[in-house]
Amino acid sequence: MLRIATRSLPLFVVATCIACASKTEKPAMWPKAWLESESEFGSLAIEYRLTDDCGINPNFEIVEYPNIEVTRDEIQSAMRWFLKRATQEDIPEEAWIVASLEVFGQETTPDRVLEKNEYDALRDSLERLGPWSQVRTLPLGGKTLRCTFDPTGTLIKVEKLSADKVEYSDFAEDLSAQGPYRLQWKIED
Repeated sequence: MLRIATRSLPLFVVATCIACASKTEKPAMWPKAWLESESEFGSLAIEYRLTDDCGINPNFEIVEYPNIEVTRDEIQSAMRWFLKRATQEDIPEEAWIVASLEVFGQETTPDRVLEKNEYDALRDSLERLGPWSQVRTLPLGGKTLRCTFDPTGTLIKVEKLSADKVEYSDFAEDLSAQGPYRLQWKIED
């Protein structure tokens, strides 16, 4: 099992098909060498900062080394997957209703598991109605930030989740001045 953890919020990653997954090409979760190593991987931890466009600054510091040799490029590849996993389309409810009417002839999707052809038709309908903004939600230490990007990929808004975890409010600070944050990978049998 591979476990990725942030400083305060563990995130267990399971390789499954997610209903809202995009058809676009996805970066590899982590380098094959990490999983195929003859020796036990152990733990890799880095401390990093965000960029002002809500990415991960490539000038991270490795604070815990695994039992195998890893390169900065491999770590950056795994971090890109972490960002991709935290980013989803922000599809408005009205678009879901229109797509559902096109595919199912009703305002809501059926209350059952969708067949592959239904799922594909729903995704195609949503893609025709789009493009959509993207939202990246990042648990960072004791806070959660949400970055919203327009359809061209330009950052348009940064918000912070309230302490009671109910609502988001504007985050006016520089993203690059925050942190450092810790990201840790552990591969266990």
